[in-house]
Amino acid sequence: MASFNKIKTKSRLSELFGCEESLFLQIIKDAYLCRTETTNNHPKTYGGTKQYNEGICFLREELASHGFIAYEQLGSNWALNKAKNVAITVMAGNSWVGRIGGFSTNQKALKPKQGRNRNPRGSMFSKIAHAQLQDDLFSQSGKPSFYCWVLMYFIDFKANVIRSEIACPSKMTTNGRYIEQYYERIMLSEISIDMDQEIEDSILPVQSTQNEEVEEFDFEVALKKRG
Repeated sequence: MASFNKIKTKSRLSELFGCEESLFLQIIKDAYLCRTETTNNHPKTYGGTKQYNEGICFLREELASHGFIAYEQLGSNWALNKAKNVAITVMAGNSWVGRIGGFSTNQKALKPKQGRNRNPRGSMFSKIAHAQLQDDLFSQSGKPSFYCWVLMYFIDFKANVIRSEIACPSKMTTNGRYIEQYYERIMLSEISIDMDQEIEDSILPVQSTQNEEVEEFDFEVALKKRG
């Protein structure tokens, strides 16, 4: 069953990955800044693609000093730590990423809303995470070589924030393309993307001289006599 209890983020991330929350937040922010470098002349999908690709790169670079190495199987890209038995990849998520799910009454039965990947995953993701997705974590035959985690993010342009989480999937939808359940979800702090406000806050206010008294100085100018 998925766990929606709030985790003590700092201690849990240190236990699992040996690093702080700030490292993952910086990865997400740096990848987003790469997205903002695209223009209207780029293909519409390029911004999201660039953010994902740079996110994988930053993930591997930042985690290298924590014992992680680059790992790839047929287009599925990860950062892998063999000693800790964990692998992490990056995904764009839906609007419920980074927050506890609510409920929707669009159908007769209440259906929980929760964070999941925005784009469908290829078959290699399910193959790599096969044992944990089959709920067979504790049998000898199904014990995974490492546990697969996903660093998911959602850009909320209306609120000017990025919400994110690190989650361990336990089940995919029947078509194998979307995450349906989790063993654990670790919510991360929101990241502000209100660039105008950040610039404004970084500039010292200019002091107005209006209505201020200006001190006047009297002085004489005289020609210097030659000796």
